[in-house]
Amino acid sequence: PESLAASATLRWAAPAAALALASAIVVGRALRRRR
Repeated sequence: PESLAASATLRWAAPAAALALASAIVVGRALRRRR
């Protein structure tokens, strides 16, 4: 059960972290370009 929960959490957190990182890069570029 614990391994299953960990797998589900990792499966959800991995794409979420990648999406957050990509959005952070895009926002950072936009702010730099604006200023």
